[in-house]
Amino acid sequence: REESIELFRKGVARVLVSAKSLIEGFDVPAADVGIVVASSSSVRQRIQTLGRILRKKDEGDKNAVLHVLYMAQTTDEFIYEKNDWEEVVGADKNLYYIWDPAVDKEVTSKTDPPRRPPPKETQIDLAVFKPGDVYPGKYEGEEYSCDSKGNVSDSQKRLVSNPQDVDQKVISVKESAGKFRVTREKRAVLVLIKEEGSWVTHFAGILEHPFEFSEEKGTDEKIDASRLKPGDVYPGSSLEKSEYRLKQRSGGIIITKKIKGGEIYARVGKSADDSVMGKDAENLITAVREASEKEGGRISKFSVNELNHAIYLARSKAHFLCALEKGFEFPKKKGGK
Repeated sequence: REESIELFRKGVARVLVSAKSLIEGFDVPAADVGIVVASSSSVRQRIQTLGRILRKKDEGDKNAVLHVLYMAQTTDEFIYEKNDWEEVVGADKNLYYIWDPAVDKEVTSKTDPPRRPPPKETQIDLAVFKPGDVYPGKYEGEEYSCDSKGNVSDSQKRLVSNPQDVDQKVISVKESAGKFRVTREKRAVLVLIKEEGSWVTHFAGILEHPFEFSEEKGTDEKIDASRLKPGDVYPGSSLEKSEYRLKQRSGGIIITKKIKGGEIYARVGKSADDSVMGKDAENLITAVREASEKEGGRISKFSVNELNHAIYLARSKAHFLCALEKGFEFPKKKGGK
């Protein structure tokens, strides 16, 4: 290999053939023609190949040509969706041809590439779109998630303090809560919907303002829980010490905690060995019922903060349930009572 490359450098060998071994680490500025017959959809590999041929000579400018041969209407064309090659080498530097040897004796010139990349966000006029329309650009931007209670958080689980009813925008298009993205420039809300086996990007609306986040900090401040009722906005920290879920069973509401391989149920009332913990569970369930009536819907999870206050999130705000004296008692084994 090294001997062949050296002969090419010296001009003794006029043509050098390789099977991908010259894509990286090969530098012969004098080379002025490249022919690729095993195309790839890798943008990085194509740019590296261009670099092997288009690199300038030390003594000045050079004219070089890279020919890429590929089968039409195959995955080889996808590379033209992934990058704007007119930006890479110049709009007037790209020439396209098609040849069907069964029909034509000569190649036919084409004015456009086989595919084009989706438009950039700045090139899209959002004014012509309504919620639910297919979005022509990429599914890009910062990722967030929302739930059915109006809580919105980012990928780091930071709670958004100004959700701007984005959960309603997402659910109206996606028909469920979940992940979505907001573009950086125009704040377009985008969701993915699976259609006929493929994920399609849909427009869900526009945010009027950028998202903001509440700076959550732990607090030693004593909050008078006796002044709070279930469902009231909680004035303290919502940083959780532990998280629990609530499930509805034929016997009523149960408190559950996830463990490896499943979940366990809190003991309530007299079923608990510790009477104080049993009473805490009873008080929590009573508070959940009262808060659910205020919310007009079921509360499915809550957390306990460092002050031993049980709180839940709704509309990106913390709401009070009750103060716990000791916490909850759980069986040591899965499925125990």
